[in-house]
Amino acid sequence: MEVSASTLAADVATRAEDKVVEGKNGWLYLGRDTNHVIFQHTGQLRFDLRQLEDWRHVLERRYAWLAQRGIPYCFIVPPNSHSVYPEYLPDWVVPVAERPILQLLRHMRETESPAPIIYPLDEIVAYKERDLVYIQADTHWNELGAFIAYKRLMADVAAQGVPVREIPWDRLFVSRADIPGDLGDKLTPIRSSVQVFADVIDWRAHYAKDNRVRHAGRRVEYTCDEAPDTTLFLHGDSFSEKLLHFLGESFGRVVFCQMPSLDFDVVNEVRPDVVIGLLNERFLLKVPYDPTAPTQAELEEMKRMQGYVYGPRPPVNSPRLDSIG
Repeated sequence: MEVSASTLAADVATRAEDKVVEGKNGWLYLGRDTNHVIFQHTGQLRFDLRQLEDWRHVLERRYAWLAQRGIPYCFIVPPNSHSVYPEYLPDWVVPVAERPILQLLRHMRETESPAPIIYPLDEIVAYKERDLVYIQADTHWNELGAFIAYKRLMADVAAQGVPVREIPWDRLFVSRADIPGDLGDKLTPIRSSVQVFADVIDWRAHYAKDNRVRHAGRRVEYTCDEAPDTTLFLHGDSFSEKLLHFLGESFGRVVFCQMPSLDFDVVNEVRPDVVIGLLNERFLLKVPYDPTAPTQAELEEMKRMQGYVYGPRPPVNSPRLDSIG
């Protein structure tokens, strides 16, 4: 019996209400979230023209404002796990050919926008035949997936004339451990999966400052005496976490603020040589309008008033950032 498109859509809507979606071969996927990630992949949620134009204007304004100050800008979109491992999605999730990120990439091309977007899906998918690049019980890439994106970023930054100390593949020490992820932690019993770590052999980065604020508003700094005397300002979401100990090795100073918008006050304070913006694919549905967004200082003040801060940083011999959520 033929099933109507409306019946299929209703079935997806019902199943996608689960926070954690059980995939095949032990894979877990994010289901219900404020960005309706499943609907993005099944075509039930798409950008309209106004959203596409808003994104173009936001990115072009960033590029132009920074270019006036001689600062290159790179904007990278980490793919969803649904995009990297679609073969393990449950059968009722049928990905469409054009989801929001692909709409946005096409719109930027068709309008000949001078603000390119880095979407490293092809590079990450090409490597997944060799090893895991995302975490089976988590929404994030692992450190190998992050390193592939790091290599793409360093190529783009170097091409714009900014000196970097790029980490080669042979300086990585890869290890594994079974730990719960942010999805596995929501199940009863808790589900663990293989986490792949990529440490930099003989690392030189120093974990310099940390305001210890939880999530949005967190500000962290690294220094590295062996890297060129260049400064990177990175603003982004939790996908930044697994990039930071690589970036910390590559620049004399790295300043990270966890926020989707670009804080012009921080740029004026830090005076970076390059700025990188990072926003996971599923978060693109909410356009970050920079002029009206809260600043990092405002976010930090709000979190401190709420008591939403981490305790003192434990004395660990690693440049890794503890979870930023």
